[in-house]
Amino acid sequence: MKGEAIALLLAMAILFSGCIQEQPAQGEETIKIGAILPLTGTAADFGSEELGGIRVALLDVNQVHGQKIVLLVEDSKNDAKEGISALNKILNVDKADFVFGTMSSVGLAIKDTINGKKIPTIWVAAHPDLVKDNPWIFRNSPTVGQYTEKIVAVIEQKEIKKIGLFFISDDFGESLKSAFAESFSGEITDGEMFSKDGTDFRTEITKVLATNPDSIFVAGYGSSAGILIKQLRENGYNGSVFGPSEISTTSVKAAAEDALNGAIFADYSADYSQGEAKKFRDKYLLLTGREPGLDSVLGYEEARILLNAINATDGSREQVQKYISSLKNFPGLSGPINVNNNEFEYPLTIKTVKNGEFVLYEGD
Repeated sequence: MKGEAIALLLAMAILFSGCIQEQPAQGEETIKIGAILPLTGTAADFGSEELGGIRVALLDVNQVHGQKIVLLVEDSKNDAKEGISALNKILNVDKADFVFGTMSSVGLAIKDTINGKKIPTIWVAAHPDLVKDNPWIFRNSPTVGQYTEKIVAVIEQKEIKKIGLFFISDDFGESLKSAFAESFSGEITDGEMFSKDGTDFRTEITKVLATNPDSIFVAGYGSSAGILIKQLRENGYNGSVFGPSEISTTSVKAAAEDALNGAIFADYSADYSQGEAKKFRDKYLLLTGREPGLDSVLGYEEARILLNAINATDGSREQVQKYISSLKNFPGLSGPINVNNNEFEYPLTIKTVKNGEFVLYEGD
């Protein structure tokens, strides 16, 4: 038992260290994959989950074509400048062949470099512009439009006519706000931006609640979104709260506490009670000591798809890019994954929070 505990601690230390390079033996042929992830800062939940999923995939496949897979990890801190520096190091110093990453703001900052150098890249981000005029980036996440379309259908079913909106201060928040405004046929009574580093949103909350909305939509993530939801309840708001899948992350739940109960959000989910999803969950828990989240699954799927593409081709950048761009019916944890217009297509479900648990939403 003591040995297992030590092994788990070592695995976690490797998983969450800020800059990771797995060194091959001298003279060993390798395939290098760079990962630019927020391991510290406001989006650290997303980065650590995605990294955990990638590493679970590499437990099963650590060599392709007789070449060892080397994972090179850099901390973007969810900052565009840090992300650019990380990409330059991974490509120019470490000579990575392929790239993983996450967060819209960082992805938008590096997309031109990726396109110019023709590096097959799979990126977890909701902003649809990430893949615009760029055949070398694949977007591994539902778009903001898909999120809002699913949520707006529930809102209209509940005959809600007036929405107050909060959006986080970055590209994700801005794009989600715009997508919601395009989808919602009712009235947005007020839209207030909130800082992703903030802790007191009472001024913004007062402004929105003064417009008497029927419900609230929170376009955000991280502890700041959780704090905002908690302060909404503390300020007497008892109506429905809607949001994207990021509502289900650990940091939001920890900050919002019981105030998160009743929140309704769009989510990509896997059934961990059986089959390959259960095997994944067991491996992830053993490796990280935590339950897998949404980005854990996305990291796992992107790694499996890239490794499969390398194995099914000669492993060149051109052939890997071509293979992924035409991928159909790849066996994902929750069903077939297709790639259309350089976007991975995942099914979305609607969930709610009940007694602190995330469960399928079945209506009021």
